Amino acid sequence: LGLPERTESGVRVWLQVWPAGLPQPIRVQLNVPDQPWPQAPDEVMQRVQALQAMQADERWQLALRLRQPRGLMNPNGFDQELQLWIRQVQATASPDWRAEPPTRLATGRPWRVDVWRERVRQRMAQVMQGRDEGAAQLVTALTLGDQSAISADDWQVYRDTGVAHLVSISGLHITGVAWLASLLLARLWSLAVRLGVPLRVTRQSWARWGGAGVALAYAVFAGWGIPAQRT
Repeated sequence: LGLPERTESGVRVWLQVWPAGLPQPIRVQLNVPDQPWPQAPDEVMQRVQALQAMQADERWQLALRLRQPRGLMNPNGFDQELQLWIRQVQATASPDWRAEPPTRLATGRPWRVDVWRERVRQRMAQVMQGRDEGAAQLVTALTLGDQSAISADDWQVYRDTGVAHLVSISGLHITGVAWLASLLLARLWSLAVRLGVPLRVTRQSWARWGGAGVALAYAVFAGWGIPAQRT
């Protein structure tokens, strides 16, 4: 479910898991650490690499250790349990390293939006490889709504300068895309009229509804987060 996120200690993946004995699947947050324990054997490290290579909309068979979502009760600190509740996570999980190795059953379906987003993120990483890492992370966040790659130091800079809200896909980005799309569609309408193409819609309606459609498509492609939905 969604795009895997890179963390300081590993990779975080959201899964739709159907445990044995339950009537319906549950949403699970799986944390795959880079180093399960010091001097882990090669077999375990191979499993780590396989799980960290998970992509959107794939189907896997694997053994997990499920836990109730919890967070530390630190006053004025980050509320992990609330964050999990917002993401509708019903359980957190870690791989069971003593069970059978994980098996990929099916790859992502090409028509799913998350699969497109995953491919675009991989392509952007290839194009921007070797360039300024912070700028590459920012471009990915502004294009796909994927903020997981932004480092904690950069986030602190954005907060101190008062621009952290601009990193999320929200009003400024979506309305800007809608305005550009409306302008382009209006010019295409005028070009079609000059070429003698019969049109049954006015220039204003064509540009307005076309811009709204492009804005909706962009919001969905960017992850359909709460700020994008509100916009």
